[in-house]
Amino acid sequence: MMGSAKSHETVWRHWLLLQRIPRKRFIGTRELQISLRQAGVDVSLRTIQRDLIELSRLNFPLVSDEASVKGWRWAEDASFLEIPGMDPFTALTFMMAKLHLGALMPESCLSFLNPHMSKAREVLKGLDGAGVGGWPKKIARISRHLSLRPPKINTQHLSAVYDGLLMNQQIELFYRKRGTEQPEKYTITPLGVVFVDATLYLVCNFADQRGIYKLALHRIVEAKCLDADSTPIEGFDLHRYIEAGGFEFTKDEGKVRFKALFDKEVAEHLDEAPLADDQRVTIQADGRVKVEARVRNSSQLQWWVMGFGDKVEVLEPQDLRQQVAEACRNMCQMYKP
Repeated sequence: MMGSAKSHETVWRHWLLLQRIPRKRFIGTRELQISLRQAGVDVSLRTIQRDLIELSRLNFPLVSDEASVKGWRWAEDASFLEIPGMDPFTALTFMMAKLHLGALMPESCLSFLNPHMSKAREVLKGLDGAGVGGWPKKIARISRHLSLRPPKINTQHLSAVYDGLLMNQQIELFYRKRGTEQPEKYTITPLGVVFVDATLYLVCNFADQRGIYKLALHRIVEAKCLDADSTPIEGFDLHRYIEAGGFEFTKDEGKVRFKALFDKEVAEHLDEAPLADDQRVTIQADGRVKVEARVRNSSQLQWWVMGFGDKVEVLEPQDLRQQVAEACRNMCQMYKP
């Protein structure tokens, strides 16, 4: 009985180890030991190293960096290991996620899903086009907006950012600001990542400065996770930061009353997808539709309004009306024969 219990403990420890080995970077035995302890398994570094060597000999596709203190990761072409196996509907969901996210996320982000996608294609292919197996050919995605290609992000830099976020550790990076050629070195505390359309941003604060900053991940030239715990900002909440306008080029504090007259066809869109919960829509005598709502006065609001061209007339706020009018005058001058 004792031997059986010990065997069960070994299997459980091996399973936890396999779950914690990454694909995109090497992980050291010390980091694995800390992770296992958090899961309630306390073993020596020597035991972990011996387990990993044994697992690699048992045809698990694990590779070592062969350094003096060995690090381990899954082989690049390692298949997705799962218990229980992926069912057809889960496979279809992954394929739909790939279809939707392919135009929104950098390839380096999507690469983390590649093992799941390969498994999903294998599962659906085995159904010979019948039932769920034929669904990928019956699903498509289009956009009414101009699609911009996501900026390229180095996979190793992305892994370092994710590691810092997940393990609450500081990150050392070299960052090239927009309009500059030479990158600068920073030590930062990661607070979160945010997708803004096709661009991925790291929200952080600098070790030697106060305040919250946003760094575009594609401008990171080099990044590594430090063996130093990060100190979170007391009371910081990423979602409240976004709701408060953290990613908008705001022109003043708080919100303003937005009023505008829209052509009827345009207003139908806002009736289906309102600007805000308090939006009010009233039909005018000339057939146009007045839309009122409290919104944040930002550059995004001006860009959005300008996108409707002559199908909208801004009434309030007054500064927005003046900005749109000025832009129209400049355009008339620019396109004048």
